[in-house]
Amino acid sequence: MDVGLAIYMDEAVERLGAALNRIDVRLEEFFADRTYGADVEHIAIGLLVMATGSEKLHPVRPLRYKKVYRYKSILTGEKVEEHNVLELDVKPDYEKISRMNSELAERYLVETIIAGVAQIESARKRFPDFDVPQFRDDLRVCLQAGL
Repeated sequence: MDVGLAIYMDEAVERLGAALNRIDVRLEEFFADRTYGADVEHIAIGLLVMATGSEKLHPVRPLRYKKVYRYKSILTGEKVEEHNVLELDVKPDYEKISRMNSELAERYLVETIIAGVAQIESARKRFPDFDVPQFRDDLRVCLQAGL
């Protein structure tokens, strides 16, 4: 399974880039050889670390599930087709996180991502062959192990 972050952040919190990268690497490595059913093969977690007022540029979108997702690669220009893609957005409290050091911010981001799994649980009827409880438990193990 492919699990990763799509990060949107203000320049004011770029100092958190290393923490965000550590979380993303843990997700990619931990889930690379795992499967939870045929209905979900890719999960993209949009992490919106942006100040209040940025909603017009990067709104928190509702959970999206696509059986077939086609796009053009920004890096190669090639057309890409992925199947069974789940996308969800989470937005941590910007005012809170902007006052934290990198270590505290990483802990807070991990908690925010884990809490975001509730979106998947509430939509599980859309992808019945996906073991949401096991994914949630593994996500918690993956993210909390690095803290």
